Amino acid sequence: MMRSQPASGYPIIRRLRSVCDRQWTHPLPVGVFLIRHPEGLFLFDTGQSPCCNDTGYFPRAALFNKVLSNFTIEPSDGIVQLLSQQGVKPTDLKAVILSHLHNDHAGGLEDLIAAAPDLPVYVSREHWKAFGEHPFFAGMEGATPNHWPKDFSPKIIDYED
Repeated sequence: MMRSQPASGYPIIRRLRSVCDRQWTHPLPVGVFLIRHPEGLFLFDTGQSPCCNDTGYFPRAALFNKVLSNFTIEPSDGIVQLLSQQGVKPTDLKAVILSHLHNDHAGGLEDLIAAAPDLPVYVSREHWKAFGEHPFFAGMEGATPNHWPKDFSPKIIDYED
C-alpha cells in the first residue's frame, strides 16, 4: 500500500499540500498482474521494492518523494517473493510489460532481473523517451532510475490507435 499525491493540479501546489496535510489521500494498493496466456506467463508491472523505505533509496532528484509518499511494504511483498507464493520462478516468465516507470510500478524490476537476467522488459516508446532518456527528470517525477537494472534497455512498444 502507498499514499501518494493526486495527479491533477500544479505539481508544486500538490507537493506543498502533501507536506501540510498527511490526510489528503486514502491508502492505494500497488498492483501487479500475473497473466497466464497460451504463449506463457507474463507479468504486468513489478510493484514496489521492499527497499523503498531504506535511506537513500530514492534518487537525489526526488527531493519530496520520501516526504510525499508513505509506503507500507514488507520484504515478503517483493515481486520475487510474490511470484514464489504462486509457484512461479522469475525464469518461468515470458516477459514483463511495464505500464510506466514510476517506482510503484517498476520498483521490483531490479530484483526480478537479478533473478532472471534474460527476461525481456517492454515499455512504451513515449514513456521511455520521457523517462528512460532523461533519468534526472524521471527521478524528479517518481521513478527510481538508480534501481533499474544495469544497462537497462527495454524493448519498446509502439501503441497504435
